[in-house]
Amino acid sequence: MIIAGAGPCGLFTAITLKREGVPFVILERARAESLMSNVGAGFDITATTVRLFERLGLAYENRICWKYQAAHVEDMHGSVIREFPMNKLGKKGSEQWSAQRSTMMQAFMEALGSDIDLRCGVAIESFEETEDNVIVSLSDGSTVSGCALLACDGVKSAVRRQMYTEAEDPMHYAGVVAWWGISIWEKGDDVFEEMVRNVQDRTFFQCLGDARSPGSFFADKALDSDNKILWCFFGPSKQEPGQSDDLRRRGGVTGEGAKAEISQRFQGRSETLRRLVENTPAKGITMVGLYDRKNLDLPYLSRGGRAVLLGDAAHPQTPFLGMGVNMALTDGFVIASRLAKQDPKAALASFDTEARKTFNTKTINDARWWANLGTTTSCVKNTVMRNMIKYLPPAMVVNDIVTVDNGNRDFVDATLKDLGMDL
Repeated sequence: MIIAGAGPCGLFTAITLKREGVPFVILERARAESLMSNVGAGFDITATTVRLFERLGLAYENRICWKYQAAHVEDMHGSVIREFPMNKLGKKGSEQWSAQRSTMMQAFMEALGSDIDLRCGVAIESFEETEDNVIVSLSDGSTVSGCALLACDGVKSAVRRQMYTEAEDPMHYAGVVAWWGISIWEKGDDVFEEMVRNVQDRTFFQCLGDARSPGSFFADKALDSDNKILWCFFGPSKQEPGQSDDLRRRGGVTGEGAKAEISQRFQGRSETLRRLVENTPAKGITMVGLYDRKNLDLPYLSRGGRAVLLGDAAHPQTPFLGMGVNMALTDGFVIASRLAKQDPKAALASFDTEARKTFNTKTINDARWWANLGTTTSCVKNTVMRNMIKYLPPAMVVNDIVTVDNGNRDFVDATLKDLGMDL
């Protein structure tokens, strides 16, 4: 098997293949030293993903991810809107988890071991399908062949660009720009100590915007350090930001320009938000436009039936439902499980189903809706958002994330049943 991309989706696919004894090679465009880069990224982790961790024997709690114990919501000016426990919502499967990209990647690499065939610093130039295999041509002039090509290479997938032209498969700009970074503090700083109190014990921290200060802000304490805060901010923007070619950053730009723009947006907001940006190195701040695919009905399977799009290569989305990485890891587990027990063409064809595509399309559209609501300049919509958070029962506040994960659970269950494996 050939896996394109050594991000979370590619590595999780590889872990599943290794557990099943299926050989593979991983091709990664980035340099090896860049794989563990955190770039400020964090993920929401759902019950289905935790179940897959358990199934593959991965030690996940406080290693890959940690369970949220509470929620703390403020407005952009520091006034508390609501606090409530998240560990007592009652219904099994309603637990919400968080992961830090760097620690997840490290855990996945450790699970794979040092004896895998991982080739970094090479880009996929093209691929050719025959009746029996797929031949991939690389940027260093070499070729790799295998019975299937699994495109886990993200929103700017090189494999997808071989399958479709930009005219056939344009990207859709969501009208939202994101900034993320890792703020570094000296202990004893009053603002930092207050922030740590707000995010300690694994608290979900959010700031809601309003018509004058639109956007959504999220923060969490870094798992790998006591003096770092991971943060991200999403704000509306009709103008798309500049794009780089750094695939780890979803094509985003970094540096003084990105820091200056987020600093400008945070003028007049709470001291905590302003200081978080101030204490983040400019090279550690990423600014990126949020995109998904405009044409959501395109096949994930190549014409020759030996290449398939997984994760963000197939269904990139805004992060407002927290489903991107969960859907990607589910994709990887499902396709790897099928490849271990089925003919490669049959395994890949069974992945490109109407049921999964319908779920993916609904999730993308729902994420677009939440992105609009979370960054709106409308007084009415902002009031609705604020009142939902403030007055709805806690279980209903997180209901959308819990409910949408049912699609991943059903996808896994249907696969295991079809393969005759224990649920």
